[in-house]
Amino acid sequence: MKKIIFFILILGFQLIFAQNEGKVDTISVSQADPLVFEKITLLAHRPCQKPRLETNYYLKNPKNGAYYIIYNEEKQLTLEGTYVFNETNKGLGKDAGSFYDSKSYHYKKNGNIDFIHYQKEGRNSRTEYFDGKKRLKKIRYIDKKSGDTDKIEIYQKGKLKETRIYTAFSTYHTVKSN
Repeated sequence: MKKIIFFILILGFQLIFAQNEGKVDTISVSQADPLVFEKITLLAHRPCQKPRLETNYYLKNPKNGAYYIIYNEEKQLTLEGTYVFNETNKGLGKDAGSFYDSKSYHYKKNGNIDFIHYQKEGRNSRTEYFDGKKRLKKIRYIDKKSGDTDKIEIYQKGKLKETRIYTAFSTYHTVKSN
């Protein structure tokens, strides 16, 4: 009788864990929160440019497999995606990871959206550019393995104007839209 009850308990726990496996934590945070982010300001100098201050934010204690929605200090969405630890870096003293399936949002100085950059499986996928009226200006598709541009779709007033399909680094042929 004890073995049957024990067996039923084990099956019950397995069902509970199997149901919870598909659920993902969604965490909405602000970069201004010092409990979540470490803020590092440094002086960046690039050739032929004036040195300028740059601010980088690092997650202090990220949760593996959690879906993060991150806002900047102006309450603009800057990043959303799933945080995953690198399996190769485990055991090196500090768990390192990154956002592998993510969208990062970049804004102009006036607050309008400039472009959205997509990553899939840790690799660059595409970038969508917007004009001053928040309409789609162009989409750049990126090859996952090489990182080169596959094609660029150019929009005029939000409608597809032409598609440039790249055959080499700077060689492409154009397909006009109707």
